[in-house]
Amino acid sequence: MKLIIPGRLPGLNDITDAARRNRYESAKMKREYTNLIAWCVKRARLPHLQRVDRDNPRVEVELIDIKAS
Repeated sequence: MKLIIPGRLPGLNDITDAARRNRYESAKMKREYTNLIAWCVKRARLPHLQRVDRDNPRVEVELIDIKAS
């Protein structure tokens, strides 16, 4: 199973810089890139995954490793 996202995703530094420039710019960036990834997943017709605990980074690393293989 492989998911290809076109382009470059913003890093934490990019998001922080946007938040310092304008109060709402970082929220706009997050919304745009979340929608981009959601549409890429829909286009790839990946199976539905369970919602992960966003406060537990270990769970996210395990899901990323599964997707990368």
